[in-house]
Amino acid sequence: MELLNDDCLEEIFKHLNTEEQIANIAVCTRFEVILRGMWRRRTASILRCHMFDQLKIDTKKFEKYLFEVQFNLKKAEFIQLSERNIESLKKYYFPQVLELSCCTEFSEEPSDRLTKTLAICFPHLTKLYIESSITGKYISSLKSLTDLKLKCSNLEPKYCSSIFKNLKLKRFEATNGCLRLRKALRHLKKCVTLEEIVMNEYYLYDIVHVLPTLVNLRKITSYIGWDADYILKHLAFYFGKEMKTIIINNSIWPRIPVLCILPNMYNLEKLSLYYYELEESEMKELAQKLSNLRELYYNRCRINTEYGLLHFVKYCKHLEVLNVSETTISKTFINALNNFLRTTYRPKPLKVYCARTPINKYTIEKIEDLSPMLQISFTYIKQELTEPAMYCEWEPDVQEDELT
Repeated sequence: MELLNDDCLEEIFKHLNTEEQIANIAVCTRFEVILRGMWRRRTASILRCHMFDQLKIDTKKFEKYLFEVQFNLKKAEFIQLSERNIESLKKYYFPQVLELSCCTEFSEEPSDRLTKTLAICFPHLTKLYIESSITGKYISSLKSLTDLKLKCSNLEPKYCSSIFKNLKLKRFEATNGCLRLRKALRHLKKCVTLEEIVMNEYYLYDIVHVLPTLVNLRKITSYIGWDADYILKHLAFYFGKEMKTIIINNSIWPRIPVLCILPNMYNLEKLSLYYYELEESEMKELAQKLSNLRELYYNRCRINTEYGLLHFVKYCKHLEVLNVSETTISKTFINALNNFLRTTYRPKPLKVYCARTPINKYTIEKIEDLSPMLQISFTYIKQELTEPAMYCEWEPDVQEDELT
């Protein structure tokens, strides 16, 4: 190591985790100088505090790191913060940190030492994720906060109410927590700036009647269960005309009765169904109702009849994307699709994604008179929802008198 110059050593240190770098400052003075120089230029950090004991990182080493990064750090993630770590954080000021993710060691007793520290030391946060046993106190003092994710077990309704009332949140996520939060969510209507909600189904079930009062709301993601059809029916009733995108991952729960919901959303432009099974007659009915559809994703779905998909091509004149990746489509379907496009006028070509299907490039090359309106791609598009969930997006119809 003595033969390596400082630049080479710095390049080696860059490949170490942050906590491993902190452990190395005790090796020698040279290592400490190089590492401190690196930290002064650092703008993002992921720190796994539960590794401190294993790597023999004491409080003084941790505080040396905080001292060097405090004025340049813009994004940070602290994993498994202990009470001792929180005490160290209180000694420093992080004026440029805008995004912070932190979780603490498990505790059954609620404590607000963490949120109090954040309010003092990270005053300009715009995005915050907390996984801890907190009551929610002091979060409302973070006036710049627009994106908040809570995974907490002791939240108090009065503090949650203060958060919704005093902060101009644009995104709120609560995927896990406590029954107390369900009571606090009724105050969500106070947060008129809210644009996106991500939460478990049982939370959304309680506040579905509040959603129309949130005039800027335009995105909802819900981890679905037995009441998903109830939620979707209400969303269709409240926002059906403005709805533009629906994505449903139906991998675990019983099939959501999409037929009785989607026909009300006749301006829908994008529909994604994962792990679904629709009969040909159901596809035809959907296609007739959703004539403005531009993108259809029918992935990892069982296809009883391939001709059901042709109804979407027939009735949805503006359809530009048909993704049937990871299904069981055959050459017969491609031929039928090609014959239809050769004899029908369309304003734009139809791009069909066939990744991980029985169709391959050799199959396409053997098709005679391939229509220029048919474009085949074998590019795999990553699944948008990896867990059983539904995502809805619409264009809010905001009136000036409503905002005033």
